[in-house]
Amino acid sequence: MLAVHSRCFAAVRLIAILVLFPGFTRVRAETLDEIKGLSVTISWAQHVVGTVHDVSGLRHLDTNNNRSISIYISTKGNVFEYPAESNKWNFGPTVTSINQAGSLGNDQMMAWTMTAGHLNKVIKAIRGFVEYRIAIDPYKLSCTFDLKMYPDPQTGTMISNSVGTQLDAVTLQMIGCSCTVKKGNVFASTTE
Repeated sequence: MLAVHSRCFAAVRLIAILVLFPGFTRVRAETLDEIKGLSVTISWAQHVVGTVHDVSGLRHLDTNNNRSISIYISTKGNVFEYPAESNKWNFGPTVTSINQAGSLGNDQMMAWTMTAGHLNKVIKAIRGFVEYRIAIDPYKLSCTFDLKMYPDPQTGTMISNSVGTQLDAVTLQMIGCSCTVKKGNVFASTTE
């Protein structure tokens, strides 16, 4: 009888811990409200294979490059995206409301969404899409990141023009990644 009572007490204690400390068992935010007021920095290396169309004609591309993204999710739910310091088109942050499209120029669009516990950036290229998926744990201030390329279903190609040069991408593979989360806007003073 004492063993049954001890097990019941232990089960009640575990339930109380899970109720009082919801971050104890969660690995990511489920809603936008849970990640408001957080800054996220992601750096990754990627391997790209494709064909570049530039002034010298067509050339094969098989390269590794480093990318990064810095975002702040404001208390109003806007996503402030800060360009990398190495970006030569550094015009300051772009501000996008969740679930609203924004222009990237060069016939490309983007949108931030919150779906299935992931903050997603969807980039509509000339043909195809690229999706960044960020799972943010607001309790442990950590995150994970993944990216995926979706070629145009009709042509089977991925054509991007984000830097003014057309790229017909064949593969895009992430090699390595680091992801950090901090409270508040660590990038700038403009927060809403």
